[in-house]
Amino acid sequence: MLTTISVVLLMVSCKSGNKNQVTDKTVSTETVINDVSWKGVYAGILPCADCPGIETVVDLKADGSFFLQAIYQEKSEDVFESKGFIEWNEDVMILKIEEGSIFPVNYLVENNALIQLDIDGNRITGDLAENYVLKKIDKNLVEKYWKLTELNGESVIRDESSIREPHIILKTFGNTINGNSGCNNFFGTYQLDSGDKIKFSQMAATKMYCFNMEIETQLFEVFEMADNYAVNDEKELILYNAEMKEIARFEVVWLR
Repeated sequence: MLTTISVVLLMVSCKSGNKNQVTDKTVSTETVINDVSWKGVYAGILPCADCPGIETVVDLKADGSFFLQAIYQEKSEDVFESKGFIEWNEDVMILKIEEGSIFPVNYLVENNALIQLDIDGNRITGDLAENYVLKKIDKNLVEKYWKLTELNGESVIRDESSIREPHIILKTFGNTINGNSGCNNFFGTYQLDSGDKIKFSQMAATKMYCFNMEIETQLFEVFEMADNYAVNDEKELILYNAEMKEIARFEVVWLR
């Protein structure tokens, strides 16, 4: 059983302007193990010495490979990428990184999160400890165009008064949400938790007036009430309130 895993990841220095990629593609024959509960995508904003934070996404794959992306907030819009392959030493996972990288960063895999350790391999404590965590995300949920199809059990039919199709997009970086209500563009943040929990916050929208504002009003009520979600066959997203009553339904639109 894989309980606690030390992970060595490549992190790009806040002062670096180069994109780093792994060139060592040696994979241990023991890479794929029976317990792959660690596999998945982890995302969050890690502390940065000279910027507000490092938006970081790490994809750990069951075949023994990994892919990392990072953006340094307010410094550059460039996405820094690293990829490579995992080697195992008993229950220790080591991500192979290219020679000459700035420094390795140690992580523990625990409770569906990557927890960054200090330079000596110890858990970071204190008020800032939660800032050193990348949380596991649902790849079926994020980076997709979700078209609104139902609100409170009633079908949503776009008419001539709708400027755009009502939809939402949940972004991996920064846990942000954006979309359109059929009238106004909106944006905000979301938070996922265990048990398929979801919360929306800091929601804001443009202030354009439209002939029919009913869908927009109901959709923003959904954002306030949403407590749980489900994704069916990677094609349909359903939001529930705290009483597990369905309050909104969306379907994925691929070519958007």
